[in-house]
Amino acid sequence: MLLIWINTFLSGLFYGLIIHAPL
Repeated sequence: MLLIWINTFLSGLFYGLIIHAPL
């Protein structure tokens, strides 16, 4: 479903931001 796709996309986006964040 579209909502599942959007949820997966946003999760991947935030995960990528965390990976690239200088922690």
